[in-house]
Amino acid sequence: MLGAKVHADGTASGRLRRRAHHAVNLWKQNPGSYLVMCGAGSGGSLSEADVMTSVAVASGVPELEIIPDQRSVNTFENIAFGTLLVSGLPVDRLVIVTDGWHMPRALMCCRALGIKAVPNPYRDRTLSAIPHICREVPALIKYLFWLPGRVRTFRTGGN
Repeated sequence: MLGAKVHADGTASGRLRRRAHHAVNLWKQNPGSYLVMCGAGSGGSLSEADVMTSVAVASGVPELEIIPDQRSVNTFENIAFGTLLVSGLPVDRLVIVTDGWHMPRALMCCRALGIKAVPNPYRDRTLSAIPHICREVPALIKYLFWLPGRVRTFRTGGN
């Protein structure tokens, strides 16, 4: 599950909470699966991974089935570091959970890294999604140019 904003008081933003609940529902449909919660903190608040873990545990997911990624600070790192964390586990498929408007960029990162993943987006059908959709257009353009160099750096151990 890809991270989203954590408020300064350490609580989940609506986006983060919705993504976490969507991931929990998928976990409930797939017993024995793991939830990889991706996202470092910023500005001294709890990490996105910590907050998502709290939401998942409160929803009935055992902590042993949650793998937190505390390092990633962007979409590329969510994908790259998250998949590294499960590389030694008996995982037969990777499912990406994020908002629908964010999924194209997440899948762009998967393709660049050669990762086969199944998209399972949370579909926000409210007007509050419009600013995020507008933000994604320049972000996708940026990633078209930025991603190849970032993948090379990551593969050579430059993280």
